[in-house]
Amino acid sequence: MWDRYVEQNPETPARTIDGEAIVITPHDSTLHTLNDTATYIWDRADGSRRLSEIAADMLAEFDVSETELRADAISFVEEAVKKGLMFVHDEPRASGP
Repeated sequence: MWDRYVEQNPETPARTIDGEAIVITPHDSTLHTLNDTATYIWDRADGSRRLSEIAADMLAEFDVSETELRADAISFVEEAVKKGLMFVHDEPRASGP
């Protein structure tokens, strides 16, 4: 998971307001409010960067240990994939239109 490319499910309605992402599970319309770590990952999950690359940037912005950040990031992505909010890929996806 750590070295895979993360991408938002394009069918997932989402909005980031005041630094907090709010996303809706596509299949059951459940509303999810993401914490700071999850929002940071969500906002950058365009399929062009590995989770490890996104987390490396986070280390410069958040006061958190690398071990804690890694565990939180992997946990979030695994849960987001299970809920259908995100996809992970072995190869990068083209970002943008």
